[in-house]
Amino acid sequence: MEKNSAFDVIGVGLVAVDVLWRTPEQVTVGSKNEVKDMVLQGGAPAGSTTSQLGRLGYRTGFLANLGENTLSAIAIEEFKRCGVRNDLFNMHEGAAPALALCEINPQTAERTVYYNLSHYRGLKKEDIPLDVIRQARLLIIDSFELEAMEVILEAVRGSAVRTVLDLEHGDSDTLIRCLKMGTDMILPWEAAETITGCNDPETALARMAEWTSGNLLITDGIKGSWAWNGGKILHQPSFRVQAVDTTGCGDAYHGGYAVGLLEGWDLPTRMEYGAWIAANVATALGGRTRLPDRKMLSQFDQSMLSGTTRDAVQTLIAQASLVS
Repeated sequence: MEKNSAFDVIGVGLVAVDVLWRTPEQVTVGSKNEVKDMVLQGGAPAGSTTSQLGRLGYRTGFLANLGENTLSAIAIEEFKRCGVRNDLFNMHEGAAPALALCEINPQTAERTVYYNLSHYRGLKKEDIPLDVIRQARLLIIDSFELEAMEVILEAVRGSAVRTVLDLEHGDSDTLIRCLKMGTDMILPWEAAETITGCNDPETALARMAEWTSGNLLITDGIKGSWAWNGGKILHQPSFRVQAVDTTGCGDAYHGGYAVGLLEGWDLPTRMEYGAWIAANVATALGGRTRLPDRKMLSQFDQSMLSGTTRDAVQTLIAQASLVS
């Protein structure tokens, strides 16, 4: 992919501040309960996916409407911590990120999310610097900003810009229109089932392949991920780990896949690396806690990887001094 743009990666999507906690085994309803495991950090799909690319040293920015308030300040600082530049934030009076309260079941690591969008200001066409967007190598867009997704996809259609779309949220007709314009579409199984009416990932991929020639993937948590590969179905199992919190695992998978696009990896390697990063993210509280930089990759267990993907990881680690 071309490397002469101001940004390697631009993220577009929901911005959130997450408060995450593991629910104590004993809870007294109507009283005060001490929580020992609690984290405050940035969250939301494209935000966490983009943060992974920033952590690895790619030139990364994020487009969002924020304001002069505490939640915006936390979100901006969290992006900065992950290496995401602040050039593309639009500041509007009263605008603020979503606030998400994430309750983690300590027995299953599953999360229940309560979120509020009262002060969230979605992107309009006039908020989008299309001249900058068109120069990026890769765009990561989630469907919580569906209007912006359509505008951007129309603007970059037919260009060399790769578009990784997280199609999780929104009405089916709009999701299908966006799917037809993107280059790399990743859907959770629930969304794929809804827009296709199919009963299994394999059939759903075949149906969506009638609408686009782009890359199509479906994720389904512990069941793994599936991809359409020129008429054949690829399945990548999830890696078994001692999970603490599944928040952000899908975002981590998307980020791993995007790394593979930037590095020129083939589809199976992108899928395996994404699943590996997602598994490691699940071992800590919070979707961004275990997002690795290149040096941190060497601390992850590579023995579970295929030789091809292990070699790809070693190349990323070896390049650490070049991007630090």
